[in-house]
Amino acid sequence: MKQHINAYNKIQTINSDLISLDKLRNEFLISTSHEFKTPLHGIINIAQAILNKNDRNTAKVDENLAYIISTTTRLSSLVNDIIDFQSIQNEELKVNKEVFDINGVVQAVFDILAYMRKNEEIQLINSVPIGEYYVYTDENRFKQILFNLIVNSLKYTENGFIQIKADVVEKNYINITIEDTGIGIDEKYHDEIFERNIDIDKNVFNGIFPSGLGLSISKLLASRIGGELYLKWSELDKGSIFVVKMPKANDDSDVVRQELDIKNNITTSRSDEKLSTNILCEPTETKNNGEKLKILLVDDDVCNIKVLQEIFYDSDYETLVAYNGANALELVKKHKDISIVLLDVMMPGLSGYDVCKRIRKEYKLFELPILLLTVRSTPDDIALGFEAGANDFLTKPFNFMELKARVTTLQKMRIAVREALKMETVFLQSQIRPHFLYNSLSVIVSLCYRDGRKAGELLGELSKYLRFAFDIDPYNSFISLKEEISFVRSYVKLEKARFGERLEFEFDIDEACLQNTIPALVIQPLVENSIRHGLVKRISGGRVKISIKKSNDYIKIVIQDDGVGIDAEKLKGLLDDSISINSGLKNVNKRLINEYGYGIIIESKVGQGTTSTINIPLKLNI
Repeated sequence: MKQHINAYNKIQTINSDLISLDKLRNEFLISTSHEFKTPLHGIINIAQAILNKNDRNTAKVDENLAYIISTTTRLSSLVNDIIDFQSIQNEELKVNKEVFDINGVVQAVFDILAYMRKNEEIQLINSVPIGEYYVYTDENRFKQILFNLIVNSLKYTENGFIQIKADVVEKNYINITIEDTGIGIDEKYHDEIFERNIDIDKNVFNGIFPSGLGLSISKLLASRIGGELYLKWSELDKGSIFVVKMPKANDDSDVVRQELDIKNNITTSRSDEKLSTNILCEPTETKNNGEKLKILLVDDDVCNIKVLQEIFYDSDYETLVAYNGANALELVKKHKDISIVLLDVMMPGLSGYDVCKRIRKEYKLFELPILLLTVRSTPDDIALGFEAGANDFLTKPFNFMELKARVTTLQKMRIAVREALKMETVFLQSQIRPHFLYNSLSVIVSLCYRDGRKAGELLGELSKYLRFAFDIDPYNSFISLKEEISFVRSYVKLEKARFGERLEFEFDIDEACLQNTIPALVIQPLVENSIRHGLVKRISGGRVKISIKKSNDYIKIVIQDDGVGIDAEKLKGLLDDSISINSGLKNVNKRLINEYGYGIIIESKVGQGTTSTINIPLKLNI
């Protein structure tokens, strides 16, 4: 019996280990597949951008090709990491040691990664003198280690520098230090950053832990080629210093002697190039003739930003760039004329969702469109995006034509609403308030992903509402009561969709009255007033009753609600032009007085509701 129990426990342990390994494998595949997709996506889109340009500007093409080379090198390094990891695991890693000058390797890596910088404020500084520091180790592995460390520094450095120095220690070793002015690493994670199986959800780098195998592979490689890699210093918001310790080459080696012999023959130009303390890319050409729309690109990955810049290069847009959420919000605050935001979801610090929410505190849904770019497209992720205030989303990697089409669509929507807002005075006179349009469109957008049929019905009602509003002249147009009530019904359906069961409506209309004419847009503003100021202020909502009956020589129109009511003092000034409240009701009242000599009769009691009455003389019958 005891043997069976022991066997069972062993099986359980094995199962648990297999589950852990399977989870680790899945996390590895997710991480590395994302690392592959981003640069591949960049290569495809930049190459496509080159092919689609009519004017093959040589300098621009050269820049893009250099960027493709940089990106493919990044991919190659990732492949090498994966292969080397497997080789190390199987004890099959082959090491080819030789003597070489550190300066040349550092410069080669900087040259490749110059295009991966987030901006020109980041300096890549090679402070290793030519011909002074020689190591005896595997040159390709050493280059791979440097590449991973510099890529890591570039990812988490917004401005300042990344500097590499060398110094002889312990006589037989050389320390190569990689210092950056990035966001730093929390001290409690200093011992964990080289662990391959670290929990990827830990907020090590102010929100994001370094993805991929880079650091852990580099530490293993350093050990296998006779050296060491460790973190010397790091502090949040100040930066980090990594050290690669490598065996020093013997001063009597043939390579060292040959190099020393020709050291004084190295040209000044090459020396200046190698020792440059400011290795910068040429700035991306930006055309701004005052007519282009500003588009804000927000992504923490340089490759993604480069792709987006190329997609919109030489188009109708001037691009602004932010590599984190905080910078994005600063640019939105600084540039009031940004026309659209392309926003990455997964970023260190403030996520795309957080940025979206903060932008929405200042800008309505249709004042500044936001297109989310994300590698995750589950229904929950999409819902989070729309709840945060996004207008649309696109899954990475995306087709550049689809991206441009979506941006164009959002721009047309924005421009259409902006043009509509130019009619603000007319809207005020006819009681069509911009906030109602925003709210209605927001409801419809949210329904598109839950109830397409209902969204379609509401779009129809909004179309009727707008068509009616735009086709009339609020100053002198008379319409039939039938048309006015149709307009009111569309308005009621849109508000009902927004507030649901909190609002109830009752129509009590004498059909014989519907062919009579009235001034356009006098009933809807009163219904809107009942909803906004009477019902929605109550948690339980309430009912609006619209009654239209013949009464002697008049058509009596009554809008009655059981809302919060209006106190006597406020009621006295409700239609008074000298008091700047409820300009909508004043507008209706003024038009009725101008036409008939008398306006709206309003009665109200606090806690019981409000009744508004309009009497239309029958002499205006058709």
